[in-house]
Amino acid sequence: MNMMWFFLAIFISFVQQSCAYRERGIAERYISLTIHFRGLYYIAYLAEGELYKLDKSTKLTIAPGCIGAKGGRCSFDELMLYIWAPKEENARKPSNVKPDSKHTITGLGDLDKASAFNTYIKNIEKARFNTEEHLSGEIDVKKLMPGKKDFYDALSSAGDPIGALAAEVDKQKKATKPDDRKALEQLKEKDNLLKWGEAAAFYVSALRGKDQDKHRRSFLEKYFERHFPAEEDKNKIKIEMMDVETPMRQKKLNEDKVKQKGKVPASELEPQTVLMIDFTKTIEQNKGKLDGFEEKLKEANEAFMGMEKTVNGKVEKFNEAHKKAFMASKMATSATGCTRKIPRELKKRNALAELSSRSPKAAKSMRVKSQKLGFSM
Repeated sequence: MNMMWFFLAIFISFVQQSCAYRERGIAERYISLTIHFRGLYYIAYLAEGELYKLDKSTKLTIAPGCIGAKGGRCSFDELMLYIWAPKEENARKPSNVKPDSKHTITGLGDLDKASAFNTYIKNIEKARFNTEEHLSGEIDVKKLMPGKKDFYDALSSAGDPIGALAAEVDKQKKATKPDDRKALEQLKEKDNLLKWGEAAAFYVSALRGKDQDKHRRSFLEKYFERHFPAEEDKNKIKIEMMDVETPMRQKKLNEDKVKQKGKVPASELEPQTVLMIDFTKTIEQNKGKLDGFEEKLKEANEAFMGMEKTVNGKVEKFNEAHKKAFMASKMATSATGCTRKIPRELKKRNALAELSSRSPKAAKSMRVKSQKLGFSM
């Protein structure tokens, strides 16, 4: 399965005081407050289970110590409880995800159905532990992925089981005789799970890109106004944006129709989009307004990525946290084999950005190369 590296960055604008017994970077504290990563981890957990069925030599890496109530693989609720970690030192540990809630995740539906991904994400958002805590707190990395040294290291590997399952399915499809319909049908059933993995990884990437670019656009335009003021409005530097479709669906915007109540039919849904910077178009539209615009844009972007903020009397560099989160998210997405497109990231040329991947093995190789290039995780 062909793979594509996605160029995105994570702008960290939300800072929460970390636990007294655990040191965390700005990026990690922000990410730990979102719940969408849990959706990706669960799908990776399912993918690894399916991979084990096809290849018994598979080493389980996602929550290998999680044992379900029936002695087998864990359900979504059981996995969430297993990887739970306290936000505060004396926080009460939950014992279940509210059983009376219809929002408990019971399985994955057919992703080809227009509202399937919406249902999955919204159910996770609405779920609660019996302590009334949302599924948006800390994650015990040692339980989630034993051997990973921190949140970023774990996130960077989240897509590996999905990519590995895709590779094994492709391998077995080629080795299966055309008249063995039962075997081919069983392998085909794995395709839906693979689609879920790609969708979940891309959704996380798109949301992080959206959060970043909302602030980055404002910063860049003010940067050029301050350093390269234009005498006429027509010569002002404008940062161009583009709509990026996500797996989520929303009601079609049609002013001629009366707002519908109740369930919206699939025919009335369209892809939900997020705004991200279109650097290719931005360069094309502005290169005639300012000499050496592309290089100056890179310098402005470097200034954005190098911003610092004082937290509890300590200066934190967004840039360092960004590098870790950027690389982790990029590797997780690419390892799934996702072919959806995200706008290219504006960055200086480097060998790491030009690597291509065709297997989880290559993804692992990328992690090694990233460390050699200074992107320690």
